[in-house]
Amino acid sequence: MTNEFWNKNIRKISLLIITVVIVLILWSLVISPFLVFKNNEKTVLEAGKRFFEINRGMIPTGEKIVTIPLQKLYDKDMISEDLRNPYGSGLCDSKNSWIKAKKINGELNYYVYLKCGVYSSNIDHDGPVITLKGEDEIILNKGDKYEELGVDNVVDNTDGSIDIKKVKIDSSKVNTKKNGIYEVTYKIKDSMNNETIKIRTVKVEQVLSKIVKNDTKDTNGYYKDNAKYIMIDGILFNIVGINDDDTIKVVSAESLAYVDNNSVDKWLNDYFYNKLSDNAKKYIVNSKWCNEKITNPNSYKKCNGYSSGKNIGLLSVADLNNMSYDIQNEMLTTNNYVADPTGYKKINNKKPYGINPVINLKKDINSYSGNGSYEKPFSIPGNKSSKAGTKISELKVGEYVTYSGYDLRIIGSDENSTRAVMVGVLLDPQGDEVYTEYGTRKYDPDDKQSIAYKISNDYSSYVSAKKLVKNEEKVFNYKNYVKYDNGDVKNSTYKFKSVVVSLFDLFSPSADDLYWFRESINNKAYYNTPSKGASTYEFNQDNVAVKLVFNLSNEMTTISGKGIKNIPYKIK
Repeated sequence: MTNEFWNKNIRKISLLIITVVIVLILWSLVISPFLVFKNNEKTVLEAGKRFFEINRGMIPTGEKIVTIPLQKLYDKDMISEDLRNPYGSGLCDSKNSWIKAKKINGELNYYVYLKCGVYSSNIDHDGPVITLKGEDEIILNKGDKYEELGVDNVVDNTDGSIDIKKVKIDSSKVNTKKNGIYEVTYKIKDSMNNETIKIRTVKVEQVLSKIVKNDTKDTNGYYKDNAKYIMIDGILFNIVGINDDDTIKVVSAESLAYVDNNSVDKWLNDYFYNKLSDNAKKYIVNSKWCNEKITNPNSYKKCNGYSSGKNIGLLSVADLNNMSYDIQNEMLTTNNYVADPTGYKKINNKKPYGINPVINLKKDINSYSGNGSYEKPFSIPGNKSSKAGTKISELKVGEYVTYSGYDLRIIGSDENSTRAVMVGVLLDPQGDEVYTEYGTRKYDPDDKQSIAYKISNDYSSYVSAKKLVKNEEKVFNYKNYVKYDNGDVKNSTYKFKSVVVSLFDLFSPSADDLYWFRESINNKAYYNTPSKGASTYEFNQDNVAVKLVFNLSNEMTTISGKGIKNIPYKIK
């Protein structure tokens, strides 16, 4: 035999082998899986027929279609072995596969839809497409009426356009009297009984700007009566009213510190603003504040001059004149600052007065808790109480805690400790107030005649010092008047576990108690009086009590409570 003969036969054999390999590949990858799938379809069809033979009461009549899911055929033992995906080891989709039965001209017809991996039956199995009028998500203010917008159109891939009147709409779960997220359902089926369920989400929220706007629509945007409250961090604020841009003006419901009039702005926008949580800051609107000099405060109701943009401000004389007398008294005492003190209250001696910060909140704030009352104030989103086990350093400014038998309020934290100021005054074990000593002019822990010495060296008589941390504290000795931005004012620095409250400390004022502050002017000292606020008197006047700021260890955690006045956090 010649080489040519062998070459020709080798080529034929090679071609034959390649053909066989291709056929085998096609068989294993295409033909065999397809035949397995078609056999699975046949299995479902036969199982469905047996099901209806046994359950003749379920045979449809008239135009009805009865759908039997594949899973039900398994459950009724109509199929003995699991139908497997032709590729891999998975099973066919028993949840979304089915057999349907329908009578046409008196004869029972069957339709199988089977999904097995990449294979699925070539039969109409998709429900119609529902297009709603309006948005798929609607936000309603609590108390608003829900009005159904309806369906725009319905289109099916087989039946074409379907009458929208056939859509079943269920909005019964929507309750606009209660905050929450509700669903409105839209259901329809095509001629093959393929169902579509469309959902519209209805969020019922307390949109604060809408509430305030509605409450004050007849009073020029100001609350005249029934003022509402909101909690920001742990600080309670009165809602003053709505601004022209729909932002919400709120003012602290209590004086938070005693600040000299030439230091107010710095205290507000440096000290106070930086004490607020990041969560609170994101809802604050940087605003221009009334800063107009006026001559007749009694008739002044509209501001025409404004400062540059700042995060925190004060109520203006116009604000006060637009509110009712009762609400003014509810928000402020006679010893509080307002914008343009020359118009409202002459303060020529630079004496510290109470300060109530004012904030403009974003107009789109939603509150899911509270009703705006004093007992149940609104709350900004993310302002929830901490869970048991939360570290004290993570608590919000203004929240209440109980330590060593005393109620305290959080005023800030650093890497070492969390500062908290007493709500009341310090008592000794017999229940008597702890008084300052006669003749002492300086808060000095090295002077045995100073209250600072007694506080620094006799902790065990008053509180447990085990969880207190020594931090550096400055004691200022002012020559003329107190200024928050102390600059080069003479001071001494000491390390204290607790220290008498400063004029500038948050929550230092009190409406009831008499007590000393640690700042002093020459041979005088400041002390708190309910009627006059921060006043200066000689040290050898009638004795008054002290209230302290504690440096609590950051390792302490909450064990119970809600952080509010009547239910403070208990800490360990």
